[in-house]
Amino acid sequence: MSAPRPAAAVARRDLEFLPAALEILETPPAPAPVAMMLTICAIFAAAFAWSFFGRLDVNAVAQGKLEPTGSAKVIQSLGPGKVAAIRVKDGQSVKAGDLLLELDPAEAAADEREARETLQSSLAEVARRRLAVDTARAAQRLTASANDNGAALATLETLAANPQGKIDWGEPLPESLQTREQTAAAAADPNQAGAALRGKIDAGEPLPDGMRAREEAVLSADLSQLADTLRALDKQIAGKQATLQRLHMSIDYQAALIETLTERVSTRQEAIDLKVGTKINLYDAKEQLQRSQSQLASDQGQLIETDAAISELTSEKTKALSQFVAENENKAEDAARKGDEARQALAKAVSRLASTRLYAPIDGVVQQLSVTTFGQVVGAGQQLATLTPTDSALQVEALVANMDIGFVRVGQEVSVKLDAFPFTRFGALHGKVIAIAAAAVDEQQAKRSFANATTPGNEPDSPAPGQTQSFVFPVTVAIDSNAMRVDGASIPLTPGMTATVDIKTESRRVIDYFLSPLAKTTSEAMTER
Repeated sequence: MSAPRPAAAVARRDLEFLPAALEILETPPAPAPVAMMLTICAIFAAAFAWSFFGRLDVNAVAQGKLEPTGSAKVIQSLGPGKVAAIRVKDGQSVKAGDLLLELDPAEAAADEREARETLQSSLAEVARRRLAVDTARAAQRLTASANDNGAALATLETLAANPQGKIDWGEPLPESLQTREQTAAAAADPNQAGAALRGKIDAGEPLPDGMRAREEAVLSADLSQLADTLRALDKQIAGKQATLQRLHMSIDYQAALIETLTERVSTRQEAIDLKVGTKINLYDAKEQLQRSQSQLASDQGQLIETDAAISELTSEKTKALSQFVAENENKAEDAARKGDEARQALAKAVSRLASTRLYAPIDGVVQQLSVTTFGQVVGAGQQLATLTPTDSALQVEALVANMDIGFVRVGQEVSVKLDAFPFTRFGALHGKVIAIAAAAVDEQQAKRSFANATTPGNEPDSPAPGQTQSFVFPVTVAIDSNAMRVDGASIPLTPGMTATVDIKTESRRVIDYFLSPLAKTTSEAMTER
């Protein structure tokens, strides 16, 4: 006799004999599908809970590149020129004050010499004319005095005959730039190389002997000409004074003669009255008296004319001195103004000549050297090289789009993904935002600036017709490391490496990503345009 079967097995077997509908209703569900359904429900519940409580980071993505904290120094040419010497090569380390490049100084040196000679000539002319004015004024004072006796003329003739060493040249003139050999020797000291080239504008050098001799010769000629004029006037005055003396003697003689003739006429008139004389004798005496009186009147008239002539000649003498003083003062002022202009031109020429030798402003590494051959022509403001500071921390300069800048704040965390090291293999650097530009810049201009490139003169800054101008905000990010771990080795980062910057601006619930389209649709529903 067989053992009895379990009741559950009998019941399950009995269900097979029921109608299909009853069999489905009475048969209990299989446990596997139930478990699967419960699992799916749990997953959906967990997903909903995660979407409600879980949050995702919202990043502002920007492109940038590594820069040293001190910023790379751009070496530019102040003016156009030709390359005369290249003292460094790309990638070479240099110290502050080291000579990097030399441009042809011929044109700048010619301008410097011309400006210097103009300045020297102007200052020398001023000194010469000042002495001429002082000498003429001394002659004026002597001429105005009562006891001139040729002292004024003697003063002029003495200086005209020996002007050497009499001119006060005043302040020393600016010393010329050092020769190229002296400059090269001074450049051996990096701390004094720049100063050695530029020289000292306020230091002095003696006036060239040839220029001194020329100015002394001109002074002698001017004073000699003035002395000749005064000498001729003195001779005329002396002649008039002799005439004046003769007229005084003649007047005295005629006065005495008239007195005698008057007595003779009176005597003969008395004789006629006594009837002892003749009228003929009386008429002869009167005729002689009238002739003497006429001569006296003529001499007195000539005396007045001679006095007037002497006064006029004396005035001409004073006028000649005054004209000489005024002319030299005016020309001295003109020369002084010309000297001021020449001084400014000399300062510019010295600066331009000094700029033909380019020195390293800081310790660093030469990069992007754009000159390669001697005689290469460079333009004003053209970038010739860049100098990256050594032993300085790196930072990322990124360009954040205008639509993202409103959410970027100083101190926000940043993930920096270097293009040279794929972050999927080598990871990313971490950092923080340390600076945000206060104003937007044109995107193309910012990219040129990041590339350390100057805008060519024929390249417009404005966008092409039909192209929309976009603006970005430069943002500075400090990174936590200057090296990247690659296959167990620490590889130092290099300025100029490009990177993608993810700035964590905020976090957002996952469910908001699904609800925001619904909220937008709801807010725009049932409205008219």
